[in-house]
Amino acid sequence: MKDTRLNVAGELVKPLIEVAGKDISHWFDKETGDVKRWVDPVTNLTTYYVPQGRFVGIPANAPLSNFATS
Repeated sequence: MKDTRLNVAGELVKPLIEVAGKDISHWFDKETGDVKRWVDPVTNLTTYYVPQGRFVGIPANAPLSNFATS
């Protein structure tokens, strides 16, 4: 049985690896320093704007059945 925590961790570092060595300052709000946010048109909830994919430190937009709490 594969450890799903490792699979999720691998997926969460993928966007960071793809831009390694590049400027990612456009991912962040200039005033707050936090990852940019937007209102999701489907859920009408404010969430992180991550078109490149969710990465480490960014919570999922919806509950996940394989979310590790430990």
